[in-house]
Amino acid sequence: MPEYWFDHIHLRSPDPVKTAEFYEQMFGAKRVSMRDEGDGRAMVKLDLKGINSQLAETMKTHLILDLDKFGVWEDDYQTFIGERAKAVSNELKKRIVSQDIDKVSQTAFSDDYDESALELVELGK
Repeated sequence: MPEYWFDHIHLRSPDPVKTAEFYEQMFGAKRVSMRDEGDGRAMVKLDLKGINSQLAETMKTHLILDLDKFGVWEDDYQTFIGERAKAVSNELKKRIVSQDIDKVSQTAFSDDYDESALELVELGK
């Protein structure tokens, strides 16, 4: 039978430290880190049977090399999208072979459904 697991779970609790202690006592979770979020809030990362320890390696296969820089732990989607776009762009630059045509301006036209025209212009480099 196949084995299934969650990559990670976010739990919100009035007392995250107490909740973490419960998971440590009841399920053998290991505390990875804890930090003060300000305003009396805390964040606790737990490792439940090694699942979280695989997250960083898995994310590297998606060009996400630093979970903190990418905002993964904070659910900071704006940072994540921006950093991921930079990583993908850098990877694509490694794979694109520069051609002479890239140095010349190019123009494309498209007729819209309501008889208006769209002109796309890429200026030469």
